[in-house]
Amino acid sequence: MKQLHVNALNLLKEIDRLCLNNGIRYYLGINSVLHLERFGGTNGNYKLDVFMPAEDIEAFVNVVEAEGKEGYELESMLTNENYLGFTLRYTDSSTTILSFKNGTNISCLGVAVEIYPIRKKRTGTKIRTINFLERGWESNGFNMTKNTGKKHQTGAQLVRVFSNIKGKASLAKKLFHILVKENSGAIGSKQVSIRRPKAHERVISGKYFGKGERVEFEGITLNAPTSRKELLETWFGVLWEEIDIKPPGDSIALDNVPYRAFMDECRRMNLDLDRLFSVKKENKAESIKSQQLISKKTEAVNIAKRSGWRLNLYEALKPVMNDIQKAYDEKDIEKLKWLLAENELVTIKHLRKNLGFAVNELCMNAQAEIFRQTGREELADKLIELVPVEHYKSIIE
Repeated sequence: MKQLHVNALNLLKEIDRLCLNNGIRYYLGINSVLHLERFGGTNGNYKLDVFMPAEDIEAFVNVVEAEGKEGYELESMLTNENYLGFTLRYTDSSTTILSFKNGTNISCLGVAVEIYPIRKKRTGTKIRTINFLERGWESNGFNMTKNTGKKHQTGAQLVRVFSNIKGKASLAKKLFHILVKENSGAIGSKQVSIRRPKAHERVISGKYFGKGERVEFEGITLNAPTSRKELLETWFGVLWEEIDIKPPGDSIALDNVPYRAFMDECRRMNLDLDRLFSVKKENKAESIKSQQLISKKTEAVNIAKRSGWRLNLYEALKPVMNDIQKAYDEKDIEKLKWLLAENELVTIKHLRKNLGFAVNELCMNAQAEIFRQTGREELADKLIELVPVEHYKSIIE
């Protein structure tokens, strides 16, 4: 099993722990159930989801804030004013995902479990007004496109007006709390609503939720809806077993690449990720513009991978860092070559891409000394020139 899939399963395990310990209800979401019923697990796919009653969404936010696990982060409208909508995203911050379709409107770029609220099915003027504002929020900011319907464009314009008055972050928090309040009470209802941002509302029977049941999912036990095959047929139709559930081809997932370090690197190199990964090929001019950005996209991917290599090598070299320091002080080149053998391969690989690479300043200086003492002065000079000053400290320091 690939590490990305292990990371996704660990996120599910942590959600289960937090919910069981704090009386919060949740169920495997429709994608997760599809994996469960088709393959008994992820089948090499890391895109997993969870359903949670709307009134428990806020409780989960509070629990994560109070006792969340280090290295995991929870994103929502409460924490990110550019977040897409009324959902949560529980993310492993040691990973990075680059989307070539949606841009970077969600700042947590890593492998995540999406948490969708189970809503009470309601009608009336009040809920229609709230839904109008919610759709307006989803169509606002990064996600505003020419294909947005006129009604949603009007909602987006109204959201912009409110944002200018109250501030976008303040409006996001206010709207989030309203959505929690107005959509609570679904469990036990005859019909419930599941709505994903910028997608059609799905109204299904409430009988699938309630107590639920515990199921085994790749070695861990989790909460799941009842009558799951019936639920899948209701959701996808009778041909649910033929649904394609491969990861989208418009994204690159990188394990052990901390997204914060990656974002810092891109800012330092003036790479505008929102522009790089959200250019629409709607006409010939846009297509040409997109082609012009290919090299920049490649550069961004290489920078992300470099962040991962730095972390990997730091962990590998940490136990022998004192030995490296001693060998460097004594100019023991043979020992340095042995200690930094993998570091040299990775360094040369990045230099060929015109990128400097260093775990820290000691490793950079030691590697440059190896190059000089083995007749490769040009590599030593190029390394010292290209390594950013920010890399003199280890990535996790």
